[in-house]
Amino acid sequence: MEIVKEQQKIEERIRQEEIERQIKVLEKEHPELLVKGELVFIKVKINGVVKEAMIDCGAQETVISIRACKECNLETQIDYRVKKMYQGVGRMETIGVIHLVPIIIRNTYCITTLNVLGDDSPLDH
Repeated sequence: MEIVKEQQKIEERIRQEEIERQIKVLEKEHPELLVKGELVFIKVKINGVVKEAMIDCGAQETVISIRACKECNLETQIDYRVKKMYQGVGRMETIGVIHLVPIIIRNTYCITTLNVLGDDSPLDH
């Protein structure tokens, strides 16, 4: 019994040492991961409707909630044949995509593709 307890103590010490090693690597090689970033919101005009958009500089695609899609009068343009699964902190499936969406950011006109999230979108909360 005493041997088992000693073995557990050794394993815990090894585990803690590995965590400390990881923290040192993090501080030295990836200090940017230690800084909590603020969310950035900007005003955009989507299909002529002014909305507030969150900028995620790490995102590979642009998403919109179905509610915002309806507010921007884009619901009839959703291609329900195209669905994607997003996985990160959680999991979410898109309900479709809008292929060509006009947006204006400040005075810059752009065309983008919007992946539409369903009713349970975290964007609406």
